Amino acid sequence: MSLLHWRFFIRPAVRFHHSRELEMEDVAASLERLRAQPLFSHIRAIDSPAPWTLDIYLSAPDDWLPWLLGSVSEMILPCEWPQMRDFARQPVGTGPYRVVRNQQSQMKIKAFNDYFGFRALIDDVSVWVLQEISDEVVYFPAYGCKAKRPMKNRKRAASKRAATFCCSTSAPPKDATPPFAAGSAIC
Repeated sequence: MSLLHWRFFIRPAVRFHHSRELEMEDVAASLERLRAQPLFSHIRAIDSPAPWTLDIYLSAPDDWLPWLLGSVSEMILPCEWPQMRDFARQPVGTGPYRVVRNQQSQMKIKAFNDYFGFRALIDDVSVWVLQEISDEVVYFPAYGCKAKRPMKNRKRAASKRAATFCCSTSAPPKDATPPFAAGSAIC
């Protein structure tokens, strides 16, 4: 096409985490949402001249448009996302993992079996947020590692206190047990 007219071909049979198939309306609604942002204010029109075909017309040339559309903030969301209950906590997308739990102390993501690409190798991942950690410095002499709390007078972005780890970046001892694997750094 040209720097004022871009054509994209959308992969068919892509499914959202809530099982609905992605449709051109989802793509168009997501692009319309972007037009309010300064980087995308030059989008003049969006059209779908054929199934799974998207034309974007610009008011100014932009050879960076494909890269901009590939950014995380430019994700394609289901067009019903504003009406979805608790979307910010339980987002719905098309990626290799879906959020199955998002609470104050834990977030858990699970491999999405209907992902259009290769299935994720790890079945699920849990991220735990630990409550306040003891004021004492914990020292692991076998690994040359110390874990200590941040100083009390530092500002915290959240009400929870996180641990700061001061670890050696040398290889772990030969008799180290998991989670330290041979050749990995201790940090």
